[in-house]
Amino acid sequence: MQMKRQILFFFLWGTLIFFSCQHPLSPSAAEKSIRPTLDSIITNCYQIDTLLCLERQCVNEGYRRGEMLVKYTLGKRYRESAEFEMAITTHQDALYLAEELCDTIEIINTLNQVATNYRRIGSLDEASEALYRALSLYEHFQHKEDKRAKRYMVSVLNGIGNVQNELGNREDAMYFFRRALQAEIETGNVLGQAINYSNIGSILMKEGHLDSAKQYCRLSMEANKQVHSKVGIALCHIQFGEIYEQEHLLQQALAEYKAGYDLLLHNKDRWHWFICCMSVARIYLEQGRLPEAARYIEEGFREADSMKSLRSLCDAYYLKSEYEEKCGRYDEAQRFFKLAVAYSDSISNEKNMNLMQNLRVNFEREKAQQSALVMQTAQENQRQFYLIVILVLVTVAISVVLFLLGLHLRSRRRYIDELEQKNKELLKMHHRLEKSEQMKNLFIQNISHELRTPLNAISGFSQLMASADQLGEEERRLCSSSILRNIDLLTKLVNDILDLSAMETGQIEIRTSGMSVQELLRNVAAQMAAQIPQDVELKLDLPDEPLCFASDEKRLNQILINLLSNACKNTTEGCITMSASARENGIVCFAVSDTGCGIPTEKAEVIFERFEKLDRYKQGSGIGLSICRIIAEALGGKIYLDTSYHGGARFVVEIPLKE
Repeated sequence: MQMKRQILFFFLWGTLIFFSCQHPLSPSAAEKSIRPTLDSIITNCYQIDTLLCLERQCVNEGYRRGEMLVKYTLGKRYRESAEFEMAITTHQDALYLAEELCDTIEIINTLNQVATNYRRIGSLDEASEALYRALSLYEHFQHKEDKRAKRYMVSVLNGIGNVQNELGNREDAMYFFRRALQAEIETGNVLGQAINYSNIGSILMKEGHLDSAKQYCRLSMEANKQVHSKVGIALCHIQFGEIYEQEHLLQQALAEYKAGYDLLLHNKDRWHWFICCMSVARIYLEQGRLPEAARYIEEGFREADSMKSLRSLCDAYYLKSEYEEKCGRYDEAQRFFKLAVAYSDSISNEKNMNLMQNLRVNFEREKAQQSALVMQTAQENQRQFYLIVILVLVTVAISVVLFLLGLHLRSRRRYIDELEQKNKELLKMHHRLEKSEQMKNLFIQNISHELRTPLNAISGFSQLMASADQLGEEERRLCSSSILRNIDLLTKLVNDILDLSAMETGQIEIRTSGMSVQELLRNVAAQMAAQIPQDVELKLDLPDEPLCFASDEKRLNQILINLLSNACKNTTEGCITMSASARENGIVCFAVSDTGCGIPTEKAEVIFERFEKLDRYKQGSGIGLSICRIIAEALGGKIYLDTSYHGGARFVVEIPLKE
C-alpha cells in the first residue's frame, strides 16, 4: 500500500514538473494548459497525503486554480473520513480562492460542499446560510444554461431540501427535492436522480405513505445499481430498513440495516456507516438482544465522538440512554437522555427555524427585486429594440437604394462590355473577311494560272492536229498524249477543289476496310511510275513481314499520291523513297522522302495551309497538303514534315493500327 502511494505521488509530481518546465506562459495560459490534467488527477486522487503534496506543488508553481481544485477535493476526502472540522476549514480556503478567481460556478459548488459539512455536524444555520447564498449567486448568474452550473445548482436545491427535512418542514423539503429531481432528469444525471428518489421516499415514509415510499426507494436502488454506487445502494438498504421498522417487521429491517452496514464497513464514508450501526443497535434493543445492541452502540458512540458531529452524538446518546434504561441503570439512562436532549436542542432550536425562514424570506425578497430590475431592464431593452428596428429599417432602405443603383451600374457596365465584345467580334470578323478576300484573290490567281496552262496546251495541240495534214503518226500520238495529260491535270485540279470544299464542310466520307501495306505501296508506285522524272529513281522500303490493318485504302492512296506528286515536282535527280513500318505504340508510319530542294524548317507548318506554295512558278494549286492533313486527321492520325531530315524533304503520315 505504501509503495502504491509513493508511485502515485511521484507520478503526480512528475506531471506538474513537466508542465512547469514548458515554454514560459502567462498565468492564464499556464492555468489553461494544465487545468484538464489537474482536474483529472485531483478528482481521482483519494489519498490525503498525496493531495497535500500536490497542494504544495500548486502553491509553488503559482497555479491558483489548481490549488483551489486540490483544496476542494481535499475537503471532500476529509469529510469522507469524518474529519468535519478539517473539511470545513479546507472548503472555506477553496471558497476564498474561487472568489479570488471570480469563478461563480466554483463558488456555487464550494458553498454547497461547505453546507454539506455543516449539515453533517448538525450546524443547520451555517448550512442554510451557505446554501441560500449559492442559490442567490445562481439566480444572478448570466449563464444559467451552463451544464456545470446547472449540475451544481441541483445539488444546492437538494441540500436546501435536506435542511428543511431535518427541521421538520416536509412540505418545503418536498418542493426542493422535486425541483432537484426534475433538473436531474433533464440533465440525464442518473446518480442525482437516485439521491432525490431516496429523499422523496424518506419524506413520504415520515408522512406515513409507506407504499409510495417503497416505490421511490426501489427507483433509487435501480438508479444506484446502474451507476454502481456502493454508498447509494447502502442508503437504499437503510431506507428499506426504516420502512420495515415502521411496519414492525423487525427481522426484515435488521437484514436491510446489516446489508448497508456490511457495504460501508470498509468504506471511507463513516457518516452513513454510523447511521447503519445505530440502526442495527436500535433493532437489537427493540428485540431485547442487549449484548448485540451494546456492541453496535459502542462502535457507533466511538465514531460519533471522533466525528464531533452534534447530530451523531445526539443519536448515540439517545440509544445509550435507552440501553441503560433496559439494563435497569436509570441514573445513567437519565444522564445520557439529558445529553441527547441538549444536543437535539442545539440542532433544531427555534433560532435555527427562524434563521431558515429569514433566509428564505430574504431570498424571495431579493428575487422579487431582481425580477423588478429585470422588468425595468426589459422595458429599456424594448425601447432600445424599437430604436434599433428603426435604424435597421433606415439601413435596409439605404441598402436597397444602393443595391438598385449597383444593379443599374452593373447593367450599364454589362451593356458597355457587350458592346465592346461585339466590337471585338466585328473586328475579328472584319479580319476574317479580309483574309478570306486575300485567300479568294490568291485562289483566283492560282486557279487562273493552273487552269490556263493545261487549257492552252489542250487548245494548241488540238489546233495543231486539226490543221496540220502533213503530221505523221508519231507526231499525232505525241499531241494526243499531251492533250490527255493536261486533261488529267485539269481533272485532278477540279477534284482537289471539290474534295477541299467537301472536307471543310465536314462531308468527308471514310470507308474502313482491311488492306495490306505492301500491296498499297506497290499500287501507288505503279500509278505514279509514268510521272517519275527521267533521272530520278523511285524506291520502295517495305516491311519484311506482311503488315495488314483496317483503314480507308482510297484515302490513304490519295495522300501518298499527293506526296509522291510533290516529290516529283521538286526532285530533278537522285531518288524518291516510299516506306512503311509498324511502331510499338500501335501506329502505322508511312514516309515519302526525296533528294530535292527541301523545305525550310520555319515553313514546316505553313505549307499545310490552303493555297500555300513555296515556288509560285511551279505547277500546282497549293491545296494538296491541306487535303492530306484533313484526310489524315479524319483517319485518326496526323501528317507532318520531318525537320530532322536533311538532303531534301521527308513527309511522315501516322495512322492508328486497327486489326
